[in-house]
Amino acid sequence: MWYIRGACFEGEKYLGTTEDAFEVVNISVTISNPMELSGMTREDLYFIEKEILIRYPHAKIEWKHPIDQLFS
Repeated sequence: MWYIRGACFEGEKYLGTTEDAFEVVNISVTISNPMELSGMTREDLYFIEKEILIRYPHAKIEWKHPIDQLFS
């Protein structure tokens, strides 16, 4: 779980293979309460994405609805 501006984000990690090992290759991110997205910006989501990729550099991040609407 990640908390940004009072919003609670949750992620599901999925393992897969890379060239050398089993790694987290996909992370689906959801939010517990969509109302918490009020006031959230793309920059906030980019910050979360950057923090996830520091820990899981091989992961593809999939933002679930309604979070994905901030990217469109």
